[in-house]
Amino acid sequence: MTKPRRFFLWGFSSDESLVDIDSYEDPVGFFFPIGQKFEGPLPDGIRLILRSGRPSDILANPLCLEVVSNRLWDSIAHLIQPDCQIFPNAPVYHPDTNDRVDGFSIINPWRKQRLLPEGAGGKDMTIMELRVDHTVVDKNLHIFHPAESEELIVVSEELVKAIRKNKLVGFDFRVIQPYAESM
Repeated sequence: MTKPRRFFLWGFSSDESLVDIDSYEDPVGFFFPIGQKFEGPLPDGIRLILRSGRPSDILANPLCLEVVSNRLWDSIAHLIQPDCQIFPNAPVYHPDTNDRVDGFSIINPWRKQRLLPEGAGGKDMTIMELRVDHTVVDKNLHIFHPAESEELIVVSEELVKAIRKNKLVGFDFRVIQPYAESM
C-alpha cells in the first residue's frame, strides 16, 4: 500500500528577528485575486520597505504577497512552476538607504483545489477544522489555495522537504490532518 501524501499549511515563522516587510507604498491598491492568474506586470509605484533582521527566504508582509528569496524559488520551481506565477525582481527597498534590494521575487500560487470529497466539509473552514483526503488532491500539485478556505495556501510534503533540504528559513509549516469519513 502506498503511503498517503501529506499536506501542510504554508506560513511565516513567528521569529521576530527575521527580516520582513515593515511597510509599503501602494498607490493603486494592488492585490492578487485569490486562485487566479494575474494578467500583466506588477503595477508601477509599489514599494515594499524592509524591516532589518536576520536573513529570511520568505518575507512576511501586510499585503499578503508571497515575497520569496531567489534561493527559495530556485529550490522549489521544479515542483510549483506549472501552478504558480513568478514576478522576478520584487520591488523591495532598504529602509535607510531607499536602495532597491535584489534577490527577491513575488510568487502567485493561482491554483485552487478541493481538500475533501464533494459534499464533505464546507466553505471557509477554520485552520483547526481543515482536513485533507489525499486521494482528492491532484498528485502533481504542490502548492495551491484550498477551495474550503481560499485565503490559505497549502503545500505538499515534497515541497516542504525541498525547503528543509536546502535549509531555507522563515517558514512555519503546520500539518493538515487526514480526513476520516466518520468525522
